[in-house]
Amino acid sequence: MREASSSNTIKAEVNAKPQGLKLVATLLLMLTHFAAGLAILIVASWFIAACSIAGMGFNYMLPAVVIRALAILRIASGYFSMLVGHNHLLNKLAALRLKIFAGLENKVSISREQSLDALHHQSEEVASIWIAWVGQNAGILLSLAMLNLVSIVLLPPLTTRVIIFTGIFMFIYLGLLIAMLKVSANIVAAKKQAQFAILQHIEAAPIWHLLHSYNKNAPRLNKLRELEAYQQRQVRNASLLLILSGMGLLITILSHYSGEYLGHAEFIVLPILLLSLNDWLTPALANQKQLVSYVEAKKAIQDTSTNTQDLSVISEHIDAIEVAKFKPIDTNMNETNAHFNKGGVNVLVGSSGAGKSRFLKALAGLIEHQGSRELEFTTHAQSKQHGLLSDAVYLEQFPYVLSDTVRANLQVANLNASDANMRQVLNEVGLYSLDNLDQWLGENSRLLSGGEKKRLGLARAMLSQASLLLLDEPFEALDTDNIKRISEIINTLSTNKIVLVATHILPKGLDIRQCCSLEVDEVRVVFDTKEQAN
Repeated sequence: MREASSSNTIKAEVNAKPQGLKLVATLLLMLTHFAAGLAILIVASWFIAACSIAGMGFNYMLPAVVIRALAILRIASGYFSMLVGHNHLLNKLAALRLKIFAGLENKVSISREQSLDALHHQSEEVASIWIAWVGQNAGILLSLAMLNLVSIVLLPPLTTRVIIFTGIFMFIYLGLLIAMLKVSANIVAAKKQAQFAILQHIEAAPIWHLLHSYNKNAPRLNKLRELEAYQQRQVRNASLLLILSGMGLLITILSHYSGEYLGHAEFIVLPILLLSLNDWLTPALANQKQLVSYVEAKKAIQDTSTNTQDLSVISEHIDAIEVAKFKPIDTNMNETNAHFNKGGVNVLVGSSGAGKSRFLKALAGLIEHQGSRELEFTTHAQSKQHGLLSDAVYLEQFPYVLSDTVRANLQVANLNASDANMRQVLNEVGLYSLDNLDQWLGENSRLLSGGEKKRLGLARAMLSQASLLLLDEPFEALDTDNIKRISEIINTLSTNKIVLVATHILPKGLDIRQCCSLEVDEVRVVFDTKEQAN
């Protein structure tokens, strides 16, 4: 079903970019958070050592106050970085998704799954790069700079060794990043293969019982798992190498300088920092996967915008449709000749895999077709071989439920629908439990069953003002009472709209005008109840 929102509104919202000030503030707060955490470790380790050797006149209160002040600063900067950063993230995510959505307007995506992945998962990876990778790595590099500063100020003789250790870290850091980026392209390819295999497996479910030798086990994802396991091994090896380097530096310092700095409390700072590498430095290595995910997601989003086909849009009110030698491209189905108009339900039948869903999509202009498609408008008839019918609603076999309110899920069909109208159609389709239009649907909230999704989709069709309704398996997953209810609704809709239903189920109460088969070679109209009645 096409989004009913105004394209001008979408484009205006896309152009409303998040404020750069929030981005700078987030980065500064994250740097403060990391610096305060390392400063607490430095001051606390020195304070413990100083207390063990200090005399009676040592001021114990001042270091304790400093440590507490740093702790408060760390907590405050952490909370405020999350507040500002997530505000920026949500704005960026909304702008990015609107941009992707606007880029798909009046276009057909080569892969529906790819488009949904771009709008959902990949957009999150791209939008979160600042708080998930940039800020984290900037904080790590700042902490590493503080390590060098401590050695220069407090332990000058050890500076050369600390600089060498910093160089080793950068070598490991960049080497890991390059290695992970190299394998990322293979991971993207493996994910696409896995998605395609899973999709094929699921779509074959209706005919499993016919294929006794068919392997019903889910497709194995061995290649993808091997590549991801390789990435994890790279991170573990890099972390181990960094820790070994740090322990080597620690042994060198203790063996060569412990005697020289005996009685100096500041000497303990560097060993403590090296012993806690796993807490403040090695996370930067594991964090590289975020950058790899960002690169993969950004490329996938670019591919999504590339793998689309522009469509011309036909916005006129449709009175009837006539097709001749009509069928979607790249299919083996028979050519269809039929005339669809108002005053009764047009039914499309065929076995599983016959191509009923593709036929409906081709009729709506969502995918290309061969043969003729002549549209009859109120004042004239015109052959429109290609083009998207904006005055049509295609109700998918598995209607998509937005992670949003009931109201938002219904306004997809008609932004101007009143609350009263929305509640009325929900009651008519039997979704009484969704009477609260502010109730949240989707993930982590109210999940709908397959039958409820079907009826939600039909409610959208009822709210739309389209003259052509293309319903894909509207009776599937419904019980007897709901099939009867939906049949009556479809009968009512067909009195002033062109209704074409693709189905395996033919309810007794359905007012069938004509039934067209995709598997008959010569006669497409099997029977016409209206003509028989006359």
